Amino acid sequence: MENDTREDLVLSTIKEIRALTDPYRQRLMKALERMGRPATAKEVAQSLGESPSKEHYHMGVLMEHGIVEQHHTESIHGITAKYLKVTDRRIKINSEDGKGEEMFEAVNFFFEQGRTAYIEAMNKVKNAVDKERFEDFEGHMTQTYIYLTEEEAEALYKRTEAYARGPKPDGKRYAFFSAIIPSGDE
Repeated sequence: MENDTREDLVLSTIKEIRALTDPYRQRLMKALERMGRPATAKEVAQSLGESPSKEHYHMGVLMEHGIVEQHHTESIHGITAKYLKVTDRRIKINSEDGKGEEMFEAVNFFFEQGRTAYIEAMNKVKNAVDKERFEDFEGHMTQTYIYLTEEEAEALYKRTEAYARGPKPDGKRYAFFSAIIPSGDE
């Protein structure tokens, strides 16, 4: 694995975390990522069948917090169109005390997102293959404790994050959800 040299985008206030965790804004970010290129808020709105004014507002909130960034502008019929993309920076949640309302809201959000993605992936597999093949499907899910040094835990985090950087030419997309945190029962 190559070293990840991206900057971190640290969200630490409830306002910043809510900008990220808002379900509608998550939907916008997913639509923007699915487009596979920078796009205008209007293009994202059209892809979702939504109002451009609603998209502009929510994209503005995401831009205010650095979650979505302006990639470039183009002049189209005398109007300057802003092309947006989801940030390349690693997004980290870090409330000042690590225990505040912000962290609990973020944890709840990420667990719900992970659960939803896993269930959606399972339903797609189930609906895409015949019942006999589905029974042989080997998805993997576990909940366990592992024993690591702090350095090993950080290395594991970086390694798994490296896989999420985008499509690979011969790669296949997998739903993946993980969390790593000291268990507190040393």
